[in-house]
Amino acid sequence: MNATTAPGISCKNGTPHRHATVAEGRACWLDRYAREGRAPAPKTNPLTEAVKTENARRRAEAAAVPAGRYAVDTSEGLRFYQVDRPTEGQWAGFTFVSRLSGPDALPVKDAKARTQVLFLIAMDVKAATLRYGKEIGSCGICGVRLTTKESRDFGIGPKCRKRLGW
Repeated sequence: MNATTAPGISCKNGTPHRHATVAEGRACWLDRYAREGRAPAPKTNPLTEAVKTENARRRAEAAAVPAGRYAVDTSEGLRFYQVDRPTEGQWAGFTFVSRLSGPDALPVKDAKARTQVLFLIAMDVKAATLRYGKEIGSCGICGVRLTTKESRDFGIGPKCRKRLGW
């Protein structure tokens, strides 16, 4: 039995020979390219690349959402969320998203769902913040109860409004 009729996977890496597994064949192929000082051309799918680019854009926009409280329209109707971004302690640098339902803050644990919520907020952060304040009656930034008609109409309290320049 010669190399071309032996059982296994045919290899086109220089001399004709065969490999028992696909992994062995791939390792042999990569070894050849490494010896020749060139990298194999990556196989790319334009649709896959477009999806990766869109996902990266959404993640970047989601990362820009500041800590606060937000009201956004979802496929399930109007939902309220709180975004926390600790700056100190063991959770510094992390982003936490919770869905507010009555007195409860339910963590959004699924990464894809969390990114989707943050993307919805990022589409118009200011509008989502102000809508929260108008709908709930608490400041969309700090959560303090809004006691004056002007603050309730605006959606955030006077101190947060002054601090943000809104």
